[in-house]
Amino acid sequence: MLWSALFLPDLPLEVYARAWSDEEAARPFAVASGGSRPRIVAANDAAREAGVKRGQPVAAALALVPGLALRDRDAEAEARSLEAIATFALSFTSAASLAPPCAVLAEIGGSLKLFGGPDRLVDAIARGLRARGHAPRIAVAPTPLAALARARTRRHDPVLSTEALRAAIADVPLAALDPDPRALETLAAAGVRTIGAAEALPRDGLARRFGGGLVDALD
Repeated sequence: MLWSALFLPDLPLEVYARAWSDEEAARPFAVASGGSRPRIVAANDAAREAGVKRGQPVAAALALVPGLALRDRDAEAEARSLEAIATFALSFTSAASLAPPCAVLAEIGGSLKLFGGPDRLVDAIARGLRARGHAPRIAVAPTPLAALARARTRRHDPVLSTEALRAAIADVPLAALDPDPRALETLAAAGVRTIGAAEALPRDGLARRFGGGLVDALD
């Protein structure tokens, strides 16, 4: 099998931006997490150029850009958009699934000949998503989790075989697997920060300490 991960880190922004006029698109705009300690989850080009960054406290962003337009994250609109993206992916494959909050996974192995190989297939998907107002990061790998981890970390060259997979993900940070934060902290304290470093550890020890979840993620 061969999987493509369609990762959309700016989806919280895109659900608002599709309705903007050119004038509105030029203003600094950001989406916040909401809650008692809101942080920036996405920002448009104008806001980023002014110094607004993902993960930044909203108060700090407003200090940098007093005129920053802010909206809270719209989880329902994001979910609808993700479902629409998965439906679009079905134009290229018979198997697509949601990976909330901002990714879709599609099994593309059976579609390669029809679309002329992985590069042409990925290009067709990317063009279709851009036409729909999205800025995807797309990666291809033999397992869905590996494809998603590589898309999250901007590793876009396709990995087409299981034999090549371990080398291709060895330097990927463990955080890209979205493991339990406590497991991540424990491993980081021991100097284990990449998938390759985690794979060098005894599997039985990982399973005992982290309930097998991290071991499953590495396979």
